[in-house]
Amino acid sequence: MYYKNKDFPLRFDFQVWHKESWFLLEVDGTQHDKFVNWNGKLTENEMNIALQENKDRDELKNKYCHSHGIRIERVAWNGNKDNLIQELKKNIYEK
Repeated sequence: MYYKNKDFPLRFDFQVWHKESWFLLEVDGTQHDKFVNWNGKLTENEMNIALQENKDRDELKNKYCHSHGIRIERVAWNGNKDNLIQELKKNIYEK
């Protein structure tokens, strides 16, 4: 699976084995929801483009998984490891 062309293969963050089956896990950072100017040099237009490309890639991964019967789970990452662990427990391991 590629984004835009074969020079940009899409990869999933993790493949997880849990309760006799596996699923794909995507850990979505802030850049999946709002503009992020990582280096402080991006224009507003460049940040808009980067945000839309992140959303496009996320949607492509979701559609791929859905069309192939693959479970995909997404958890938010805000930089806090303890919050991430709680999200994993609540949304994945306690299902």
